Amino acid sequence: LLRRAPLVASMYASCAGGCAGAGRACKGFFTSTQQAEVLDALIKKHLGETEFGKSEDFSKTGTDRGLQRWEHSHLVAALDTLNTYQRTRRAHCCRCGPKLRWQYKDDPRTRFVELLKRWLRMNACNSSLEEEEVRQVSALCRDVLNHAALF
Repeated sequence: LLRRAPLVASMYASCAGGCAGAGRACKGFFTSTQQAEVLDALIKKHLGETEFGKSEDFSKTGTDRGLQRWEHSHLVAALDTLNTYQRTRRAHCCRCGPKLRWQYKDDPRTRFVELLKRWLRMNACNSSLEEEEVRQVSALCRDVLNHAALF
């Protein structure tokens, strides 16, 4: 126990919102680590990307559509849905309750949403979108849904 004391103390020190610890760790610390590991494995399995967890490219971007014209309206509808989800998603401190709220900026869910938004923006205008590519992203989303307890 003494060897792990600094690690345990740092986990109890503050939650994501910066609140002082109250003798127990914020649940989000453990969940976020598990989410990142699962997402890394699923993205590598379905898309072959190995840099998801390390890349700075997937931090939160704006919630505007970013498209002037498109070929696939269903992809634009999915993009609008993700933008709405991201705009309304708020965090709250496990000890302070709903009084202290903030937006997520670089957690695994946000990074995953940004990956999907990037793919949707790139392919909504693509007139020669390959069915296999759509199936890969669909399988990735289905696998994430299979981990409902984490996400």
